[in-house]
Amino acid sequence: MNTHHLLRPALDDAGTTKLIFARDLNKTGTKEFMVAHMETFQTIYASTSRKHWYECLREDRPSRLFLDVESASAVDVDALVQYLQKCSRAMFGIDGSFQVLDACSDQKTSYHFISSLVFKNVYHVGAFVRRVLLAMHAENTPERHAIDHAVYTRNRLFRIKGSTKFGSDRTLLHEK
Repeated sequence: MNTHHLLRPALDDAGTTKLIFARDLNKTGTKEFMVAHMETFQTIYASTSRKHWYECLREDRPSRLFLDVESASAVDVDALVQYLQKCSRAMFGIDGSFQVLDACSDQKTSYHFISSLVFKNVYHVGAFVRRVLLAMHAENTPERHAIDHAVYTRNRLFRIKGSTKFGSDRTLLHEK
């Protein structure tokens, strides 16, 4: 396991077999990057009391379908999952299952959806999500406004289940 203060050296260090994880060090967004195999990270994560961790979704790696859903009002999670399954069935002939992680508060609706569907890379995930959003817009589906379509970028940091953002008490947990 190696740690770095910048993402670029972590990317160079990771090669093809290791993963990159980031940890918030303060409220201003300063991060520390860890390069490790999953088993090593799981041991470290389990022993950490303050969990402010993210996985780096590398641009050159396969990626699960994921969504960042945020809204000031309620979101029908079941309807959104059904719509995503309908779209994946229409495009690929499969439904895909979804794990929904909840970081909602009284002021904000916030979910992360993670699917069993795996794409070539995060850009392909973004292309699929943009097509879903176009279909949702055409059908005037209310949940379309809650999906953040700007997260499908190079080497995206995506918060890990059980973690909070530094200074927040909204822990990302399985909704059930």
